Amino acid sequence: MIWWLEALIPLQIHLGRVLKAAVILRGLVIELVTVKGFSENIDDHWSESRYAVFRRIQDHAHCAMLHFYSPTFAELATRSFITWLGSYSNIFSEPCKKCGKFLLNNLPPTYRDFR
Repeated sequence: MIWWLEALIPLQIHLGRVLKAAVILRGLVIELVTVKGFSENIDDHWSESRYAVFRRIQDHAHCAMLHFYSPTFAELATRSFITWLGSYSNIFSEPCKKCGKFLLNNLPPTYRDFR
């Protein structure tokens, strides 16, 4: 087996009955994030969700992964990313903070600020 594949740690996160996320860690540094719907199979990390809302959340998660990247403070970066991802637990029940709408172009508000 290739030496760098041995160090990868898969972490599965379930946010209630909303979504599932697979976070692949190398040590404490996030390498890959996959977001899928609650009813979808999370074991295939390379395929996208069949739902547009979860594909959009996955795109935001990739941006957040890069935003929180810090090899010197890897524990804090991983904890901050997990906290940010947890903000999606109420995605279908809360309106947008900016416009107050529940749906825009048939999608719930998927953007979450990194702060």
